[in-house]
Amino acid sequence: MPTRSKAVAPRPDAPTPLPPRSVPLDVAELSFAGFTSAGLQMIHEVATRQDKAWVAEHKSEYETQVRVPLAALVVATMEYCAAAGLPLQGDPKRSLFRIHRDVRFSADKRPFHSHASAVLTRTAEKQSPGVLYLQIAPKSSFAAVGFYLPDKVQLSALREGIASDPLGWSRMVRALKSAELVLDESDALVRGPRGYEHAPEVVRDALRLRSLIIIRPLRAAELRSRKLPERLSAFALAAAPLLQFGWHALQRDRPYAALLARAARGPER
Repeated sequence: MPTRSKAVAPRPDAPTPLPPRSVPLDVAELSFAGFTSAGLQMIHEVATRQDKAWVAEHKSEYETQVRVPLAALVVATMEYCAAAGLPLQGDPKRSLFRIHRDVRFSADKRPFHSHASAVLTRTAEKQSPGVLYLQIAPKSSFAAVGFYLPDKVQLSALREGIASDPLGWSRMVRALKSAELVLDESDALVRGPRGYEHAPEVVRDALRLRSLIIIRPLRAAELRSRKLPERLSAFALAAAPLLQFGWHALQRDRPYAALLARAARGPER
């Protein structure tokens, strides 16, 4: 860690100093070699300190030790996914989430996330449904595949896809089970959603889910390994039946398809 000059206490009326310029996320000449102990410690420091001045002072280190390796991980994982035939795309800049939290409507006013995260989707856009999500945190790192808290229109389309194709849903669940994967049920409704009272028994539990996701914990040793991109793509490939089912449900849902068509046309003049 570079030597720092002695800090001088700012005057009460002094403006907040601008943070140092970010190190460019140029991963063209990088390959993912694993997160270093210093990088993981940096995430821990940000999470526990929640100090704007400290983060501004260490921004350059955060970029080089956390964001650059994370960007390289996105690119390497995307390449492995492409080789496996998985349509998951990422961008070394746009696929990474910001360190700053949006606290405008939250009772929790901590300014920074306690983790570093990124996402791969079919379009490389964060909001595209059906994702491979990566979260690096001091003690709770994980990867997740699926559809996390889809909006009202998407959730309706997914539920309609489940209710109208119980055989396909059951087949998909069996495929996941054969790969030792299960859907996360921690955020399910207590009762089934309105309008699905007569849905087939085999899908009633699935219809209570507000997210369709599979979670894989990531150990510290895996985070430090250069084999992490390969393992993430293998996880995504094993979870691909869920992605395919969800994408198909969204594609064939008429209201959702019409919404996408309107979005593609742009605002009406």
